[in-house]
Amino acid sequence: MLNALSSFWHPTQILADLLTLHEHSHQFSADKNPKNAPFRLPDLRPLTVAYVGDSANVLHDMLVTYPRLGHQLRVASPKQYRAPTEVWNRVKELDCDKDIYWSEDPKEAVLGADVVVTDTW
Repeated sequence: MLNALSSFWHPTQILADLLTLHEHSHQFSADKNPKNAPFRLPDLRPLTVAYVGDSANVLHDMLVTYPRLGHQLRVASPKQYRAPTEVWNRVKELDCDKDIYWSEDPKEAVLGADVVVTDTW
């Protein structure tokens, strides 16, 4: 088993989450019964993913992964618990910051979201 977990990053969790989203992509599509080739992940349209919680390793990997795949992020986090400078610098370096919306209000963050991810607040 490979974990790759650190205090700043958790890439294997994001890979697992993305696999789950692809496996359930029919729930985000008008075609509720897609026909996919064997051994091929179903296509996944761009989603709006909300995250409610403090800045943690799972969020950090969401910040650098989801925007690169065309998804938008809406994050609700207390201001004092936003992504550390090291993480945010990486987000900007990868040009992922444009599709990330920050708020301190969970209701605002989940507005219009296709998927909601939560963690400690």
